[in-house]
Amino acid sequence: MKKQNSKFKVELVKSDNNAPYVVIKNETNTIISNNISKEDPQHTVNFQTKTPTFGNQPIPSFMKETR
Repeated sequence: MKKQNSKFKVELVKSDNNAPYVVIKNETNTIISNNISKEDPQHTVNFQTKTPTFGNQPIPSFMKETR
Protein backbone atom coordinates (compact mmCIF):
# COMPACT_ATOMS: atom_id res chain seq x y z
CA MET A 1 0.00 0.00 0.00
CA LYS A 2 0.99 3.58 -0.51
CA LYS A 3 1.70 6.09 2.23
CA GLN A 4 -1.19 6.39 4.67
CA ASN A 5 -3.51 9.32 4.18
CA SER A 6 -4.20 11.49 7.21
CA LYS A 7 -7.99 11.46 6.71
CA PHE A 8 -8.37 7.74 6.06
CA LYS A 9 -6.61 4.51 6.87
CA VAL A 10 -6.84 1.05 5.35
CA GLU A 11 -6.86 -1.98 7.63
CA LEU A 12 -6.94 -5.70 7.08
CA VAL A 13 -9.69 -7.11 9.29
CA LYS A 14 -9.48 -10.75 10.27
CA SER A 15 -13.04 -12.01 10.28
CA ASP A 16 -15.34 -14.45 8.54
CA ASN A 17 -16.72 -11.92 6.07
CA ASN A 18 -15.75 -11.75 2.42
CA ALA A 19 -14.43 -8.18 2.52
CA PRO A 20 -11.29 -8.18 4.68
CA TYR A 21 -10.01 -4.72 3.68
CA VAL A 22 -11.75 -1.72 5.22
CA VAL A 23 -11.31 2.02 4.80
CA ILE A 24 -11.68 3.88 8.09
CA LYS A 25 -12.20 7.60 8.49
CA ASN A 26 -9.71 8.65 11.18
CA GLU A 27 -11.74 11.62 12.39
CA THR A 28 -14.76 9.55 13.43
CA ASN A 29 -13.22 6.06 13.52
CA THR A 30 -15.98 4.67 11.30
CA ILE A 31 -15.78 2.24 8.42
CA ILE A 32 -16.76 3.88 5.13
CA SER A 33 -15.93 1.03 2.75
CA ASN A 34 -15.51 -2.76 2.82
CA ASN A 35 -13.41 -4.25 0.04
CA ILE A 36 -12.35 -7.64 -1.25
CA SER A 37 -9.15 -6.79 -3.12
CA LYS A 38 -6.10 -4.82 -2.02
CA GLU A 39 -6.43 -2.17 -4.76
CA ASP A 40 -10.04 -1.16 -4.05
CA PRO A 41 -9.48 0.51 -0.66
CA GLN A 42 -6.61 2.58 -2.04
CA HIS A 43 -8.85 3.72 -4.88
CA THR A 44 -11.55 4.71 -2.36
CA VAL A 45 -9.04 6.70 -0.28
CA ASN A 46 -7.68 8.50 -3.35
CA PHE A 47 -11.15 9.29 -4.66
CA GLN A 48 -12.50 10.58 -1.32
CA THR A 49 -9.38 12.71 -0.82
CA LYS A 50 -9.55 14.37 -4.27
CA THR A 51 -13.32 14.60 -4.72
CA PRO A 52 -15.27 13.94 -1.51
CA THR A 53 -18.67 12.44 -2.24
CA PHE A 54 -20.44 14.83 0.11
CA GLY A 55 -18.21 17.88 -0.35
CA ASN A 56 -17.45 19.59 2.94
CA GLN A 57 -20.29 17.78 4.70
CA PRO A 58 -19.57 14.64 6.75
CA ILE A 59 -20.53 11.22 5.44
CA PRO A 60 -24.12 10.52 6.60
CA SER A 61 -24.34 8.25 9.63
CA PHE A 62 -26.60 5.72 7.89
CA MET A 63 -23.76 4.99 5.43
CA LYS A 64 -21.15 4.30 8.12
CA GLU A 65 -20.37 1.23 10.19
CA THR A 66 -19.17 1.89 13.73
CA ARG A 67 -16.05 0.06 14.80
